[in-house]
Amino acid sequence: MNRKIAARIMILALVPALLFAGACGKKGKEKAASSSAIPVSSSSSIAKEESSEVIPEESSVISSSVVSSEIPEEPISSSVVSSAIPEEEAEETREGMVRSLLTGDWIDEKYDRMRPYTVMLNNIEYAYPQSGTSEAGIIYEILAEGGITRLMGVFDDITSDRVGSCRSARHYYVDFSEEYDAIYVHFGQTIYATNEMKKMGTDDLSGLSAEGSVVFYRDYKINAPHNAFASGTGIANGMKYKGYRTELADKVGPHFNFSYKDVVVPEGEKAVQAARIDLPFSYYTKPYLTYDKNDGTYTRTAFGSVHVDRSTGEQLKFTNVFIQFVNEYNIDRNGYQTMDLLYSNGTGWYVTKEMAIPVYWKKDGGTDRTVFYYDSSFTEEVQVNVGKTYYAVFPSSNASSVTFTGE
Repeated sequence: MNRKIAARIMILALVPALLFAGACGKKGKEKAASSSAIPVSSSSSIAKEESSEVIPEESSVISSSVVSSEIPEEPISSSVVSSAIPEEEAEETREGMVRSLLTGDWIDEKYDRMRPYTVMLNNIEYAYPQSGTSEAGIIYEILAEGGITRLMGVFDDITSDRVGSCRSARHYYVDFSEEYDAIYVHFGQTIYATNEMKKMGTDDLSGLSAEGSVVFYRDYKINAPHNAFASGTGIANGMKYKGYRTELADKVGPHFNFSYKDVVVPEGEKAVQAARIDLPFSYYTKPYLTYDKNDGTYTRTAFGSVHVDRSTGEQLKFTNVFIQFVNEYNIDRNGYQTMDLLYSNGTGWYVTKEMAIPVYWKKDGGTDRTVFYYDSSFTEEVQVNVGKTYYAVFPSSNASSVTFTGE
């Protein structure tokens, strides 16, 4: 991208008349609007399986000096900072290593074309922080019911002997898991999730099925149902027990359009500074992410503390943040949620390097990945930096409550 820009500058320097004509024809564009954050209210009570938890009321504390997440009409693409690698140079290789399809980073070649794991993770305050999460390449956060969210970690491999606590499946998480051709790990499920897994032919490991005692164990120092954990060894043994294939389907490639040679830096009139990102899913779940200039990553904070892997104490750090706005609504009177994902499209944000840029997303069938584009015509796919990703799926009806704060 930088070389193209340089070539244009040289031409303009040689032909002043063209420079003058180009300058005269250029028009400014409307900048992103500023507004105060709007708290999200809960529309339903905690589901029966969460009824043992006392959900505290919390007042919304969000900076009033913020930029609204309302999507401008025509997003523009990010720029890339060239790493000065000659165009004719072959793609980098490293002995004994391959690129992760989840992060674009280097991993051991023994994981090449092996199926990943997706694990449903408890995300109420009593169970926070979770264990084993530092091994995930991507972490999804989506509303479940009653204002709580569930997390889903996507793993190239799991070596930890304690992952969780693990909770039950939701059908829309199944749809995201299928994008990876992953083994879906969960402890329990709704009838909607059961039906979706049957329809999609999902290879899953459930704590309520015969393989449950192979994959999971209980920590009886913790109150049920928040005490079920999986282990890397248990998951591998569960796959053998079920006879699942280990090789990845041929159609599955890198999950994002990774920029391996250049650093992507969102810029332009439509980009906004994002030193802090507030994501008020509900009165109960109001995580935010803050940018660390020292290493160029975002850390997540929830329930008053920075998100860490409980087993290792390691902070979870994300190079990329995707926010996908979806049409979400109750599927029944119990407050279970559903959302329009398959054969759908919408808007969102891509955030990296302390800057946010509005984007568009599109998803076709159940096994097709959700693709993010710079334009509403879905022609130019977003370039993504190599590294881990936090992925928030957020109700479009409350999109304006997602805010970005500068320094």
